[in-house]
Amino acid sequence: QKKKKKDEAEAAKPAYSKAFVDAYQPVDAALKAPGADAAALKPQVLALLPLAVSPDEQQALGGMIFNTGIGAKDPAMQLQGAEMMIASGKIAPAEAGRFNLVAFQLASGLQQHDKARNYLQRAIDLGYTAPNVTIDDLRMNMAESYFSEGRQPEGLAYLSDQIAKQKAAGQPVDVRWYRRGVAIAYTNEIVPQVYDFVAGWVTDYPSTESWRD
Repeated sequence: QKKKKKDEAEAAKPAYSKAFVDAYQPVDAALKAPGADAAALKPQVLALLPLAVSPDEQQALGGMIFNTGIGAKDPAMQLQGAEMMIASGKIAPAEAGRFNLVAFQLASGLQQHDKARNYLQRAIDLGYTAPNVTIDDLRMNMAESYFSEGRQPEGLAYLSDQIAKQKAAGQPVDVRWYRRGVAIAYTNEIVPQVYDFVAGWVTDYPSTESWRD
């Protein structure tokens, strides 16, 4: 039993090679020095990539790349770091949803929409929420991602599917899904979807006056 616990402790212990540590520490110190220039240090940070072999090394370097990207105001570098941390599998479960959402936001900003939606779906699957973020917000973001690409029919199909799932589960439907669906379908003259969204809105929110506008 003691040997088993010892083996488990060893397995859980972070794995860093001497080569990685020796190369990582000076760069980390340089980044943390007063007045450090993150942009100027980017080459040194990225030079560590071949040394990050173990998941623990990838998480550590991913964090360094992510933070350097923030300091250097480089969204592509931030995304690279976030992706590396996520791929390492070493992010704490409580933080995984947040980092997937961050990756979605960064990828969206870089117009990498398919990649962005993959990360957003992971955040949804992980049930990520925050004081100012609900699962319904994330699902709305998914539809908006399609709309931002001009893929209105796909965005509307996504909203329709989410509405159907909520109803099947006996859960209320976020009124914003109807409002946005009607607006997009009406503006782009997409029928019969516009009528489907209006009908669902009126049925679920019969006292709401705004749908008549």
